[in-house]
Amino acid sequence: MQALAKRLRIALLRVPQEHPDSTSCASLAGRPSATPMTAAIAAEVRKTASLTTIRQCVLLGLTGIAAVSWFGVLQTISYTQAGRPEDTGGIAAADWPLLALHYGKVIPVLLGAWIFGQDMATGTRRMMFLASSSRIRIACGKMFLATLLTSATALACSLGALTPFLGASERAADGVGGFQLSPARFGWLIGYWVVIALLSAAITAATRNTVIAVAPLLIWTIGLSDLLTNALPSLKIVFDQVFKTAYQSGFTPSASELTATAIQLIVVMTIGAVIFIRRDCG
Repeated sequence: MQALAKRLRIALLRVPQEHPDSTSCASLAGRPSATPMTAAIAAEVRKTASLTTIRQCVLLGLTGIAAVSWFGVLQTISYTQAGRPEDTGGIAAADWPLLALHYGKVIPVLLGAWIFGQDMATGTRRMMFLASSSRIRIACGKMFLATLLTSATALACSLGALTPFLGASERAADGVGGFQLSPARFGWLIGYWVVIALLSAAITAATRNTVIAVAPLLIWTIGLSDLLTNALPSLKIVFDQVFKTAYQSGFTPSASELTATAIQLIVVMTIGAVIFIRRDCG
């Protein structure tokens, strides 16, 4: 009996002991996660796909942009055929798709904010950190998803904006100044959507507040940036002015403009990621 009791004590001593007094996010995780980057991205995709607001934003954005493009093109054709070109306000039918996409920038701003904002509640954020010991992996997964989702949405909205010209006769197109698809212009616009989505995501990650990310970005990109740039031409190197000039003209920005834009994006994303990674989970 004594030998059996001794063996039992030895077996019990070999059982690993837990430390319930540890309260940091790392100790709450309990064990290191071996989740690869692809699994982290897949988890973010599943979470985002379950959000009704994301699906509604994409669907309403696509419908709204297509509707604005159709309205503008048909109105321009109507005025031109009626002999009243001055009523078009100097906007050709071929300009309406890009014009609709320009003001559709609210879509990527919302998408970027919501991708991080869906986990900003304390309980949800704690569970997210418990699922993986690597916050860097979580941040990278969300940024990658923001890029992927925004690129796909921008491409779909671009095709929606071009639907008024599908099947149009050459004569009708020539009557409104002609329409020539410029892949470069649409490419720059899609790139612009991705950049502002990433900026919105980074600001949300840093502030834990979607309103703080969405409101300033929309105010800046929709009107304030143009007003300040007219007064201070040096602001032409700001990211939205660089992309706006590129997709409106079709010309490639200079190396200095592209470098300045990249620096702005990297700085904001780095600050957002660092705050997101180092901030306490509570």
